[in-house]
Amino acid sequence: MLPDLWADDYSYYYFQRSAIGEWSSLQRLFPDANIPPSNIKLVVNRQGVLYAFTNSFCGMTNAENICYSSRGIDGIWTPLVFVSAGSCEDIIVDEVGILHVVYSNKGIYYFHIEPGQAPSLPVLISTLVGDISTPQIAVGSDQTLHVIWHNGAFSLIYAQKTITGNWTDAQQILSGFIGHYSIQVDPANNVNVLASTHFLHKFSEANWDTVVDVAPPMTFNLIDDLSFLIQPDKTIHIVGVNSNNNIRNLLYIRSIKVDQTGDSHLSQVLNIPDEMTHPIFSFLYQLSGVSPIGNRQLVLTVSSNGTTVTIDGINEATNGWVHKWYDLSSWTGKTINLAFNLQQEQGSSPAWAVIDEVTVGSGSPDIWIRSSASGNAIPGNSVTISFTYGNQSGVQADAVTIAAILPDKLTFVSADPMPTSVTGQVLAWDVGDLAGRSELFTIQLKATVASDAPFFTTLEGSAEIGTTSPELEKANNTIQINTFIGTRVMLPVLRK
Repeated sequence: MLPDLWADDYSYYYFQRSAIGEWSSLQRLFPDANIPPSNIKLVVNRQGVLYAFTNSFCGMTNAENICYSSRGIDGIWTPLVFVSAGSCEDIIVDEVGILHVVYSNKGIYYFHIEPGQAPSLPVLISTLVGDISTPQIAVGSDQTLHVIWHNGAFSLIYAQKTITGNWTDAQQILSGFIGHYSIQVDPANNVNVLASTHFLHKFSEANWDTVVDVAPPMTFNLIDDLSFLIQPDKTIHIVGVNSNNNIRNLLYIRSIKVDQTGDSHLSQVLNIPDEMTHPIFSFLYQLSGVSPIGNRQLVLTVSSNGTTVTIDGINEATNGWVHKWYDLSSWTGKTINLAFNLQQEQGSSPAWAVIDEVTVGSGSPDIWIRSSASGNAIPGNSVTISFTYGNQSGVQADAVTIAAILPDKLTFVSADPMPTSVTGQVLAWDVGDLAGRSELFTIQLKATVASDAPFFTTLEGSAEIGTTSPELEKANNTIQINTFIGTRVMLPVLRK
């Protein structure tokens, strides 16, 4: 039986077509309803029973409720049955004829209707805080239920329930702006989700795979609707309606699978001269279709004198350009073959990479110093001053030193760590070598304020970090160390 729904004024009507192709006469839905129904959803189970769900008062309260009526093969409609407050969002029928329904009502809820039975009691799936939008449901041949929904935190959320188990905890599977989304389970019981132009895949007994962009975002800009179909051979067909300058376009894209496992190569032979200090290999890249599952990653290798070394394997997709750099000091004075190897795995979506700004040259450290606490004090009292430092470059900084100059009205008392030398108002620390991408280090020093220091003035000192290694960026090597003489008090504001 194939039902076809249409509306006239405040009533809804339907035709049905039999298996031999004959159409019935015009019939009204909910003939006994005394108010206009809304949000009509029709579904037929395996036994030929037609269910019509609606959101209406159902004679219960002046609020939106989920009600349904069913029509058996005898052609008789049952009275409207109230299920719950809320808005019915998605319905699906499994292979044995059970209806599975998800809806929202300040949370995500689920109930089911077995053939010839009353609806089950609603079960709460999630009570996430924030605006919750339309949940979507899918069921596999193993009777496992899968639900996705979008919450107000710009996240796509997922939960599942096996035939004998309970609903799992809500899991975020995608973040960011998400327009239309839908979910399907393929013949192998793998879960597939399309959210805007992002495609997600979950093997039946595994975690979610890496997000794949099925098209550039602008391709599906201003999408009004989006749906997809999975064939038995796992080919994915995606159709969307795009609005642009008051013109509506129907867009279509089809997935392509990798025919055989193998690598795509991009390489360059070059010499690292002895005079190149701290040779650094640097590039920008964009990457999609890779995954920590299986052999699907971007592998970087360096070959020299018959030996190949893997310096990295990147298996996370990017969102825009990402910068990477590596130290090639181990190959100074040698001729090397520098290679990008993009792995492809048979049966998976193709991986792709865009590589730009590939350079090999001398690197330099980038040491920095930053004031983390400048004190306030009154004359005759002590003050604690703190500053931090480190090396944010990938190149080691040799023989690093720090010098702090205290203003005349401050007298040094102690420090942690203690300075290597103290000469008048100048404190000096021999830090030694700072490794590339070093951790953050802190120096705290204690000083006494002179008793004749003027109130409401600021004592200005400074600190500087340096290295014997050649350094290009020095704007972050110097800081001011200020001490305010006085005490700041926050006074209450009174209104008359």
